[in-house]
Formats: sequence, structure tokens, C-alpha cells
Amino acid sequence: PTQQGRRAYVSWLLEVGAALPAGVAVSAYSTEAAGLHRLWCLAAARMALPAGVRVEVRHDLVSIRLAQIALGFGVDTFAGPLEPGRKLPLAGVTRPDEATREGIATLIRAAGLRPTFEPTSKTSNDRAAS
Repeated sequence: PTQQGRRAYVSWLLEVGAALPAGVAVSAYSTEAAGLHRLWCLAAARMALPAGVRVEVRHDLVSIRLAQIALGFGVDTFAGPLEPGRKLPLAGVTRPDEATREGIATLIRAAGLRPTFEPTSKTSNDRAAS
């Protein structure tokens, strides 16, 4: 990404942010492969958008680990599809999978935040606000 491209992105965020109502969630994303650039996009969105607009990261777009790190870059919401919790046969214990409610809650707590879940629809997409 060039300086000119970054300036254009921030200008766009400022323009769009002025028209967004409070409570709307914006999921900033870049197709650039660089993880640091994706984190920059999320941080820029948090800084440019009004406080009432939520900035979310989707773990299915940026990877679950980068989404966890993004919580430290000003992201308000950790979003993406959830896998159903599974039990191991006979043992009755939860299968270790990070994309379950329990797994994502653990990642959010490990980032020093408190998870709260908000269903977005009848599908498996939920938002975990921190």
C-alpha cells in the first residue's frame, strides 16, 4: 500500500464516518496479504470513525490469531462464524477448537478483555464484543 492509498482510505473513513449512525459496526479489511497492513486499517478505522461506530474484525477474513491481536489495535467487536461446540466421544469434554463460543471467549479474555456475545442472525455468525 502506498502513502497515497493510505491517505485516500483515511479520507474515505472520515467522509463515511460522518454519515454513520451510532451503533453501526464497520468491518475494516484489506486484501493486502500483510498482517501489519490489516492491523493498520483497523487502527485507522478506530481513530477516524466516531466513538459510537463499532469497529469489528472478522476472524474468518484475517485469521483468528490476527483478530485476537486486533483487539489491542482498537477493535470493538470480534466477529465471524462460530463452529458448534463438540464433545469428545465417551469423555464428554469440549473439543479444543478456537472458533467455538468457548474458544473465542478464551482468546478475548487472554487479550485482557471481557467477552459478551450478541447474535446477529439465525445463522452461525455471532459477534463477541469486548
